[in-house]
Amino acid sequence: MPPLNLNGLSSKEAKEKLNEFGKNIVFQRKKFRPLIHFVEKFNSPLLILLILSSVILFFLGQTLNGLIIILMVLISAALDFLNTYQSEKIIEDLLQKISNKVLVLRDNKKIEIPISEVVPGDIVYLEAGNIVPADALILEANDFFVNQSTLTGESLPVEKYPIDKKN
Repeated sequence: MPPLNLNGLSSKEAKEKLNEFGKNIVFQRKKFRPLIHFVEKFNSPLLILLILSSVILFFLGQTLNGLIIILMVLISAALDFLNTYQSEKIIEDLLQKISNKVLVLRDNKKIEIPISEVVPGDIVYLEAGNIVPADALILEANDFFVNQSTLTGESLPVEKYPIDKKN
């Protein structure tokens, strides 16, 4: 384990590490593309079967029945698309409202930065209710419990302890 720098990183060191390791992001959401999502709504075996049956009805001269089926397929796909589109917009709005900043020690000052800019070696300050922004060593703690149920399935918060800084 490299020696700990208890004074935090300098802005220059942090920038170099950000270039070296990249952003602190677990996954990147794909951009919602309305046209592609609308076309994908027709990728259902039932809808394909209904479209084929309407084509057969057109060839058999039952144009009205074929049009009714096509209209039902289009309405179904449009309603499904609108529901998905509204859900995506709500998720996007919620993600923008979530606090995605963290308090770190840089240049011997506590500053607030986006979680995506946390790099190895940063000293992060956490308070009750904060999200732990990255893998970390605990330098100081007082009754520090972490809910890690999404990682381990453990239903109760687990107490974490500081490392021995002398080693």
